[in-house]
Amino acid sequence: MQVELIAASLDRQTYLTTWLESLGGFELRAQVRPDGPGWPRHIALEGVDMLVLDSPVDAQQQDLAVLSEWVRRQPSLGVMQLTDDNDPSFLLQAMRAGVREVLGLHPEKSDLMEAMHRLQRHVLSFQAQASEARAQTRTPGRMAAFMPCKGGSGATFIATNVAYLLAQTYQQDTVLVDLDLQLADASYYLSNDEHRNNLLDLTRHLERLDPHLFQSSLHPIIPHLFLLAAPNVAELHIDITPAQIERVLQLARREDSTVLLDLPPRLDTVTLQAMDMVDELFLLMDNTVPQVRDAKRLLTMLRAQGFGDDKLRLVLNKRHPGSDITPEHIETTLGLKIAHTLPADAVTALQAINQGVPLMSLNASSPLVQALHELIQKTWQLHAPKRKSWLERWF
Repeated sequence: MQVELIAASLDRQTYLTTWLESLGGFELRAQVRPDGPGWPRHIALEGVDMLVLDSPVDAQQQDLAVLSEWVRRQPSLGVMQLTDDNDPSFLLQAMRAGVREVLGLHPEKSDLMEAMHRLQRHVLSFQAQASEARAQTRTPGRMAAFMPCKGGSGATFIATNVAYLLAQTYQQDTVLVDLDLQLADASYYLSNDEHRNNLLDLTRHLERLDPHLFQSSLHPIIPHLFLLAAPNVAELHIDITPAQIERVLQLARREDSTVLLDLPPRLDTVTLQAMDMVDELFLLMDNTVPQVRDAKRLLTMLRAQGFGDDKLRLVLNKRHPGSDITPEHIETTLGLKIAHTLPADAVTALQAINQGVPLMSLNASSPLVQALHELIQKTWQLHAPKRKSWLERWF
């Protein structure tokens, strides 16, 4: 059970840390409340189960507003507020804000222990109920992978933008799993934030892998969109096995309606395991001779591994109008129909790549964005929500 302590000062952090660590059974992370009115923006509660907030009297009302917003975003969060204000009206406000336990600034150890255990029971009960509700209502999600036939085909760029559109426009709960363990560019295209947890954290703890641990390892990008990041460079020496990947992806598929995988341009045991589990495998290429040659080589290897053409979706990306390699030539050479053609939009794509933002946020009317909509609607049988007219928005 991960506990976050936010103390009012360094002395208070030392004092409260000593008390909380003496209880045992919790993974404690402590910090001092940052200065300034905007301090909540600097607090990351990703993966946190219980929050202990040291609340000085002069900051109580502001703290209640902050806590109310945090609980709204993360309903399973168990909150304890430390304050010497025992006024009934304040306690009622705290309860309405989602605070489960209110103790004094210098609680007795026995009171603190009982309150922490009550809070723990509340969190576990909430998580169990939420997991049961999801299991009863959720059908297994659809899983698709994006793989370049050759480096530079734009597979990661397309995968991240498809994920963003699925979440933003179609309101689909979407998890993007970065399985390019060496390059790991997916996080750059969606967010430059550091990720406290990544894929390796899940594979290290398979014995306790459950929906809560899985969800706590995801990095939220926007509503409905989450990223399971690849390990950082310092951790690349640690092997991830196909069996571990299978367990993680099974849980991902059970928990979310859409799972997208960003795959590297190589076939290894981990990549093959992931490819074996997907419903569609999008193979990206452009219409140049080196790309066609590598695509033919890749398809030969995939077919030798038992992958049928019914799972493969050939995507012609960044089509070069002046190339002698026509779509018909590609289909004849590869023995596979082109499922989707994505037009080149070099200006918008380059801006999005350089800024590390989705295409839609720069130019929603880009022909490339429209082509991605068509890919999504055809693959997932979805329809974009009808935009209300200015008159409808008034009523």
